[in-house]
Amino acid sequence: MEDLKLLKTSVQLGALYAKVSLSLDEIKKNHPNREDLITSMSKSLQDIQEIHECFKELEEDYRTTVKALFRLQYVNLDLKNKVQDLQNEIKFKDIDL
Repeated sequence: MEDLKLLKTSVQLGALYAKVSLSLDEIKKNHPNREDLITSMSKSLQDIQEIHECFKELEEDYRTTVKALFRLQYVNLDLKNKVQDLQNEIKFKDIDL
């Protein structure tokens, strides 16, 4: 996953929250008797907030996993180099015998 895509999605969720929040405030102001709509939009606003919080947690987990993967790839490359060095050393010792 690309960092730009993660950032874009996070911004989109924030913008969606703001849009729904503004619409809800406007409905409360202009149509206070629309309890059904106010209740539904309030629940949707809560859902969006929970989704955004979950997304942030998943994003952090993703970033942590990517960092761990890079560290492990570095360790793996280092170990491969050491194995190659040891194999070369064994070859030269066999030649010397």
